[in-house]
Amino acid sequence: MDTRIGHGKSFRLAADGCIPTDVWSVASSQSKQMHYGTYPRELIEPAVTACSDEGDWLLDPFAGSGTSLLVGMHGARNCVGIELNDEYANDAAIRLGVSVIPAPKSQ
Repeated sequence: MDTRIGHGKSFRLAADGCIPTDVWSVASSQSKQMHYGTYPRELIEPAVTACSDEGDWLLDPFAGSGTSLLVGMHGARNCVGIELNDEYANDAAIRLGVSVIPAPKSQ
C-alpha cells in the first residue's frame, strides 16, 4: 500500500495513485431528516478516518442532522456535537440514540 505522510498522518492514495484532492464527487443524500443540509456519510468518512484514530475526539460545532457524529460513532470515535437549533439537535439525538444536554438560555 502506497501512502504519503501529511501532518503526522498516513493517507491512502486514491485508486488512480493520487493523493485525495480538495474536490470530492459524492452523490447527494436522500435523507428523511428534516435538516436541509444533510449530506451523505461517504462525504465525511474519508476525512474522519484520515484525520483521527479510534478513541480520538470528534467535535462538530454545527451538528445539524448529526451525520458527522454518526460517522465518528461508527468509527469508534468519541463525539461531541453542538447545534443551536433545538429541533435539529433533538432530531439528531434521536437518530444517534443519545441524549441532548441543553445549553443554558441567556436571559
